[in-house]
Parts: sequence; C-alpha cells; structure tokens
Amino acid sequence: MIKSMYSGITGLKANQTKLDVIGNNIANVGTTSFKSQSVNFKDALSQTLNSSSAPGYSVGGTNASQIGLGVQVGSIVTNMAQGNLQTTGSNLDVALDGDGFFIVARGATPVSNNSSVSVDSTYHTMGAGNGLEVSYTRDGSFALDSEGNLLTSDGYRVMGYPISEKGGNVASIDYASNGTCNFVDADSKKGIAASSDNLVPLKITDTVHVSASNYNKVEMTYTGSGVVADVNPITVSTGGSYKYDGDLNITVSFNAESKMYMLSVNGNTPVSIENKDSYKTAKTGITVDGKETTLADLGITIDGLDNYTGVQTDVNAAKKDSFNLVVYAEADKKIRNFSIEKDGLIKGVLEDGRVTVFGQIAMASFKNPAGLEKQGNNLYSVSSNSGNPVVRSATGCEEINDNSSGFGSALNGYLEMSNVDLSEQFTEMIVASRAFQASSKAITTGDEILQELVNLKR
Repeated sequence: MIKSMYSGITGLKANQTKLDVIGNNIANVGTTSFKSQSVNFKDALSQTLNSSSAPGYSVGGTNASQIGLGVQVGSIVTNMAQGNLQTTGSNLDVALDGDGFFIVARGATPVSNNSSVSVDSTYHTMGAGNGLEVSYTRDGSFALDSEGNLLTSDGYRVMGYPISEKGGNVASIDYASNGTCNFVDADSKKGIAASSDNLVPLKITDTVHVSASNYNKVEMTYTGSGVVADVNPITVSTGGSYKYDGDLNITVSFNAESKMYMLSVNGNTPVSIENKDSYKTAKTGITVDGKETTLADLGITIDGLDNYTGVQTDVNAAKKDSFNLVVYAEADKKIRNFSIEKDGLIKGVLEDGRVTVFGQIAMASFKNPAGLEKQGNNLYSVSSNSGNPVVRSATGCEEINDNSSGFGSALNGYLEMSNVDLSEQFTEMIVASRAFQASSKAITTGDEILQELVNLKR
C-alpha cells in the first residue's frame, strides 16, 4: 500500500487535535483567568531505505535514504502568561498581579486551627491536608455563603492564615469555637502575625467577637504635643478582664481656666486631678445593679498621675498635653465594610470605627506552573512535573523567612481575564485547516494511483 496515504491519515489526526485545542481556546475567550494552549508537532518514525556510508579511498560518503511515516502530536503546552486585568468594583473580586495561585480546598471544616492544612514556615512547603482536598486557581471571583465562608463560585473554600496580635492569644478565626471570628486590632502597636502555621478556611462575617480587655499597666495613648507625658506615662490596670456592659473611654486633658488636668470617662463630667486618687470618683455612665458606677466601683486603677496633680505652673506646656485610652468590654460588633489588601490581608471596619483583621489569603507558586493539570472549573492540581507548591509567608513573619517578594499583589475589585489572543487563534485555525485539507489530498491522490494500478489489468 502507498505510504503517503497513511502519512496523510496521521496529518488528519494531528491537525484535528490542533483544531480541537484552538476551538477550546476560542470558546474560553471570556473565561476568567483562562490559560490558552498550543499544539506542537513532531515527525513520526522514518523508514530507512539505504543506510549512510562513510567516505572511502576512492568515493565520498553517502547520506541515508529515509522516508517519513507521518506526523504526531509532540506536546500540548499551556501558556501561563498573565491575562489582562479587568475592573469589577466588587470587594469580593481579587486578581493576582504577578506570580502565584490562590489555594482552595473542599472538605469538612477543621475542628481546630491546628487540624487544617499544615505549612512549614521555614521552607514554605505544604504538609498534610487533614482531610481537605487542595486545589489551586487564578480565578478570584469569590463569594460568601450564609455563614460568611469565603468561597469560589463552585463552593471551594478559600484558604488562608488566621491572624493575631504579636504576643496575643486571640486568633482572627477560631475553629475550636466553630469558626468564630474575633476582633484583632489591625493597627496594633505590637504588630500582627499569623497565629498558626496552618492554613484554615477564611470567613468574612457580619459581626466579630470583641474579647474583654485585659490590661496590665498599659500606657495610655498620648495625643498631645508636650513633653510631660514622655517622662511620666499614665498606665491603666483593670485587675483582670473587663467584662462590664459598655466600653470605657478614659481621657485626660488640661483645663486652662482652672490650670488643672481633668479626667473624664465616656464624656461624663470630668474630675480634677487634685491628687493621685481623685480619678476614682469619675462617673463611668455604666449601670451595675441599678447603680451608676465610678472607676473605683469597676476596679480600674490608674498610675502615673502624680505629676498631673494640683495647679500647673507651666500653663503653655500643659495645654499641649492630652491622653486617651479605651477599655473595651466583651461584645459582638457589627462590620460596616471590608476590603482585601495587596498582601492578601482581609480587613473589616467595625461600627465603632476600629479596624479588624479577618485573615490573610494564602498563595502558592510552582517551579513549573505549566506542568499543573487542569481539573476544570478554573482549578489546577499538582502533577509530577509541576513541582511542589511553595507557600507565601504570612505577614509579620521573621525577615529571614519572608518570601513574599516573589509573589504577585492581590488587587481588590479586579479580575484576571483570559489570555487567549483571538487574532493568533484564527491564524492558527487557517493553518491547521489548510494542513488538514492537504493531508486529505494526499489520501485522495494515493487512491487515484491505486485506481490506475487496478486498471492495468484491462
């Protein structure tokens, strides 16, 4: 039989595969974060009619005579280049500008923060998933369910770090308490960091739980511009957790008429700081057992007022001094709005103006992202050739372990579009179509030759 016919068949099959890939690319031109693919061909086995010979004494060398037996698909390559970013205005949409993938998972919620997806904070490797099936995506079109879980459009849970104040023991998400979201001061002077090396499903709830303040000799916030407070700080102690029904906003300011410092609680009538214990009579506006309480009734102790007692001699310097401290009671506070920052931190603004942290969206990168296997639904899974995931370090980690500079920024209110180039796809479609036609012509030409051979008998 004529070899060209079989070569033509391989051409038909190979170019049909290319057309299949092109058709899929064009169909996904509007798919969020879709990565286009291309087909590379390679020649098939060649039949050697005459082997090559080396040069001799009287004649030169000859090349081998070979006839190719067709074409085959060499590879189907995924183009992982970033697509254009499109603004959406939704505070649940996030685009990655640069390298990285969101980490998502499905499975039962963990029973504690330490029973979820483990991460080695030194080597940035991912360990056991503890029953969660982990996948990766560039699609940041997230959504919330009725419980505040942050999800993909298919219900996969978005994974991230729980956050706490440095040195604190209150995590922004506590799965030992059924996923309760707790207040973590985003503007804490101590700074914030991951409360655990484990990744947990993130949540953005309508309310957060504010734990009772537990102050022990905490310096009041100095809001003036004088110099007195720099050497004589005021400290407050609650003698334990403050759990009364209402916050305490304690202020110290200077009264120019009386030339004395005044202390006020929750905007109530201020008391003169005539001696170090005079603050105890300040009314709080909080009622306990039907009685309006004072700071002394609530067990509040304020130290450091010694140099703020009596009539002040340097009135101009004293006018510049003012202090403020809020002792927060245990309560659930509503969230007015939230946003996602470039480093993946999710922050919410409380009804009283304070800013809390819900968590930090985790990201992963791969040595060979094109080696990831597509699962459908804009998801990827690890393959034997993609390399293991490298997880982005959490905010507040030690500088020696910080690898965040190698990852892209999370842009809130944007989505990454498909990277399909229609002009390129249509051009490749024309080439594949013509190659398909040419291969079919080789088959029909071979058929005509066979027909001539059959007619020789006549």
